[in-house]
Amino acid sequence: MISKILSIVFGLIINLNIYCQENIDNSKCNLETIKNLRINKDSITDKLVMDFLFSMEKSCHNNVEWSEASNWTLYWLADIETQRFIKLLKSNRDKIDTQLIIDDFKQPVNDGIDLAGIHKKIADLNDNDEIVTKILDSIKSAAKGLGIDIK
Repeated sequence: MISKILSIVFGLIINLNIYCQENIDNSKCNLETIKNLRINKDSITDKLVMDFLFSMEKSCHNNVEWSEASNWTLYWLADIETQRFIKLLKSNRDKIDTQLIIDDFKQPVNDGIDLAGIHKKIADLNDNDEIVTKILDSIKSAAKGLGIDIK
């Protein structure tokens, strides 16, 4: 009797473990999305950018490697693919965590990032959308924290 109960419990544990492994969202915090962007830096597509943006979520900040790489990638995309980056953020605002992205712009992980240059590229789009305004404000805030004045 006890062996049957243990067999059933053991079977349930194994099945639950298999179910959980199959249903984990492997797209979140996936460094492959960043790697794919860098490998394809000369031919970036909307899909590559969206894969990256979809991979971002708050729990990823517990992973230092992901957190640093994703922050650098946000700034990099805003610099080299400004128009595409902003367009995709705006058109997918209901599908991605835009507040997380806005917050990430407040805290650049690398003080070598050209905050003034990126701010200018985004500002030059002359887009008054709320997301764009918040990103510009976040970059200004980050610059101010580093002693850089952005007008």
